[in-house]
Amino acid sequence: NNDTRTEVATGPLQTAKSQTDVLELIANGSGPLFKLPAGMVRASASTAYGERHIDSQSVRSGLTTVSALSRTGTFTRLSVTLPITSRRGDFSLSANGSVSEASDFGALQSTGYGLTWAPIADLRFSANVDQAESAPSLQQLGNPTLSTPNSPVFDYVSGRTVLVTRTSGGNPSLLQESQNDVTFGVNYAPAKYEGLDVNLSWSRNE
Repeated sequence: NNDTRTEVATGPLQTAKSQTDVLELIANGSGPLFKLPAGMVRASASTAYGERHIDSQSVRSGLTTVSALSRTGTFTRLSVTLPITSRRGDFSLSANGSVSEASDFGALQSTGYGLTWAPIADLRFSANVDQAESAPSLQQLGNPTLSTPNSPVFDYVSGRTVLVTRTSGGNPSLLQESQNDVTFGVNYAPAKYEGLDVNLSWSRNE
């Protein structure tokens, strides 16, 4: 529960309050599927069901705004790791995918692929590509609108701190987020130096 009261010397009292209720059920499982010459093919899966309800009310300049939002959703994810042997080192491939359903947004999906190469036992290279969709939270959609006068904000143009009226709250017109990630990594953990583990990574996020 959140309850905010803002008193303004030159205007009426502003209030904003909200209540959020959450229910989640999650199940996970993992294990080997079958064996290949290079090793065991392994998989993991998870599924979930959730409910979230948010009720909010704000009073600004004598005007009362009431919002009641709820979301039910399901989530299913499956990932598989496939070992591949090469004369120039050990290769493994991985793939994962997930599908979720938000009652107020529809279907959302995510996919990912990865490659790992270990030319020697102490050195490992990895590359991953992930694409994901996600819906705004109920708080981002339905939080009550609140205006706070005389809030200090640093102005990067003028280089000084100014006082503004800050307006915060949810926006019911928000769209879903699409995210694309590319990551390359190097891990070096020499066995003869116990405790030494060097990691280098490069990533791009859109």
